Amino acid sequence: MTVGIAAICQWSGVNMVVGASDRMLTVDDSAEYEPPTSKIFFLTPRAVALIAGDTSSQFTIAIGAQKEIVDRPATDIKDIAAIYAKHFAAHRLKEAEALILAPLGLTGDTFLKRQKTMAPDIVRDITYKLLAYELDAEAIIAGMDQAGAHIYTIRDPGLETCQDRVGFAAIGIGGPHAESQFMFAKYSPFTWYMPWTLFLTYFAKKRAEVAPGVGQETDMFFIESGTPNASYLFDQFKQSIDGIYRNMHMGMDRLLQEGGRLTLEEHQKLRAAEAEKQKAASAEGETEQSALTGGVGEGVEKGQHEDQKPQT
Repeated sequence: MTVGIAAICQWSGVNMVVGASDRMLTVDDSAEYEPPTSKIFFLTPRAVALIAGDTSSQFTIAIGAQKEIVDRPATDIKDIAAIYAKHFAAHRLKEAEALILAPLGLTGDTFLKRQKTMAPDIVRDITYKLLAYELDAEAIIAGMDQAGAHIYTIRDPGLETCQDRVGFAAIGIGGPHAESQFMFAKYSPFTWYMPWTLFLTYFAKKRAEVAPGVGQETDMFFIESGTPNASYLFDQFKQSIDGIYRNMHMGMDRLLQEGGRLTLEEHQKLRAAEAEKQKAASAEGETEQSALTGGVGEGVEKGQHEDQKPQT
């Protein structure tokens, strides 16, 4: 229940990454609240994780991944995403074992060792449940390395997917709403420049707020080649973007009102034209009926006169 967005764009002849996230946290799959703290997790000075889903699981994964990233150290975004995905899969397996195997007195190791002594139906049932278990979490890993800007998504069961060619990604319940704005804009990471991408990212986040569980607060970040660290967007700058968005939203409301008024006028014109058409058709039908009735009357009258002629 959240939204996180990242996009690759161009600036000063090189690419960079911008992104946005709400602050909504989900606890125990039921409780939601929006604290005054950011949900953007800095894995390294030049790589961030945007998280969605169960907060406890995500921070456990992020902290474990960050430790391994720092210990190696890992600087390529591809390697950082792979480490995060590995910790994601490990946490998923740990949860699945706790929920499915532990109540039966089993662990992952003992389940594998005892399969030959267990009924085949039980083995199949447990295996199916372990494979079908889904971790309520997903993440975006975004950052810069020597090769440029990169975006990866991490989803169940621990699969990392590179989104560099598409150039944007969104996660959480508001993800589809956010991604649709980039699609409508025909977004390309090779032709869109930072100011336009920054506004589109904010616009997409605000549009995603229509989804239940997406928070109203917005944090934004950017990572560019000329600076050593990922940075938050200054509040003053963010407020300016919000003002632009609100004015644009008011303009869109007026545009919708005007569009509705013009559509109503066209509808009324069509109805009036249809009424005139029906009126003309009705008048034409009455004329034909009169002509028919007149012809029949004349024939009857002529016949009556012929009947009255004297017989010779």
